[in-house]
Amino acid sequence: MAWTATFAVGVVIMGIALAMASGGYTVFGAMVTFNTVMSLAYGPPALLGLVVRRTPSWSGLASFAVALAIGTVGSFVLGWGLVANVLTVVPASVAVFFLARFLPETDPARVLRRDDLFRRLDTPVDRAVELRDTYDPTTEVFRFLSRTTGLVGLLCLPSPSPRRRGARDRRRLRRHHAGARGGALVREGKGHGDVRPGEDVR
Repeated sequence: MAWTATFAVGVVIMGIALAMASGGYTVFGAMVTFNTVMSLAYGPPALLGLVVRRTPSWSGLASFAVALAIGTVGSFVLGWGLVANVLTVVPASVAVFFLARFLPETDPARVLRRDDLFRRLDTPVDRAVELRDTYDPTTEVFRFLSRTTGLVGLLCLPSPSPRRRGARDRRRLRRHHAGARGGALVREGKGHGDVRPGEDVR
């Protein structure tokens, strides 16, 4: 069984690599495109699963699989862009999710778990009961963060920014260079004596 699974994974990987090479895709580009399609596929069932209650347990997985297959074929085979994927993948996912309502759940245990989930979602949160006798470190954490942030801000106030310090150093260096050039010109003028206009000092 392990050998068969390894062989199947190798065949799939080689097939994907050949398809990417023939289509001119890079690994990064292909993963970005696939992640976009996957996000469009699992978004609708994840949101609808919190609202629509009378669906079987496999409705989310079915809508995700169908939408992912359509988006993958459309993106890598038909060359769809983002707009085409949104207009096709999202409606397909929503349609499969709602069509699954016509096939009721047959497992009583899954029905009980679904009903219990929505019962807990409908129950309002009672902080006095649920947080009673529990340690809440929120106040201490935010106090520590505020003090640390204030200390870092105070330490950053006296020090000038690296850009200003670098600009000041550059201006000081230019003044030194200008002074050195001026001194060299003065010394050169003294070495040649008085130079009349138009006279060659070489």
